[in-house]
Amino acid sequence: MDKIPLNTLTTKNPGLIEVMHNGHYLRGVPSSLVMKYGNPHSELIGLRKVIYSKFGLSEVEEEWPMWKDRQIIWHREKVSASLEYENLFKMKPMELVRSIYGIIRYDPKKMNMSSLNNHLFAQKILVCELYAIYHDMCLLDVLKLI
Repeated sequence: MDKIPLNTLTTKNPGLIEVMHNGHYLRGVPSSLVMKYGNPHSELIGLRKVIYSKFGLSEVEEEWPMWKDRQIIWHREKVSASLEYENLFKMKPMELVRSIYGIIRYDPKKMNMSSLNNHLFAQKILVCELYAIYHDMCLLDVLKLI
């Protein structure tokens, strides 16, 4: 996989710049609760399809880790661009987060609140990143909206 040199400048939103460069979406584990709640990247395929379409990409290879049968596996999938979910980008960022992820039910006696807050932040930041790219906004400006 070709890497973009760190000193490369762009006038575009830098989110997903590797995808634009080589058609490959590679992400990791954004929280320690992936085993319990799944990898937040998996719920955002529809939104990424819209981004891919908007930028003229027909297909992107996506991969990220997830748990299956108490083991880590790498989910790999070729994702085709589509505008099917474009209307979701009309929502405000926090409405979009809630509509995609819902509300996590938890027992505070059984869960580390720091881990839960990290997981919830991961969900928000991933949605905000895509929202910023779609609307050609700065990620920090989108974060002010949530």
